Amino acid sequence: ERNNSINAPLKQILALAARYFGPPQAALTGPSRRPSLVEARNVIVHLARRHTTASYAEIGRLLGNRDHTTIMHADR
Repeated sequence: ERNNSINAPLKQILALAARYFGPPQAALTGPSRRPSLVEARNVIVHLARRHTTASYAEIGRLLGNRDHTTIMHADR
């Protein structure tokens, strides 16, 4: 099943980013636009696109149900 095979690596990337950047995972998936959180999310998007087959929509769901176009912007 595609979603389960992607879900684990995405959650690992989220956990690693939370550990590296410092904020809890809930902050990274929450609504705040604080620059430090935006930077961390952008790194998550970059890593997810390069190291998984996750779509923009799947990465958006991981990061608090963000729209796929938001994730596309983060990837640029």
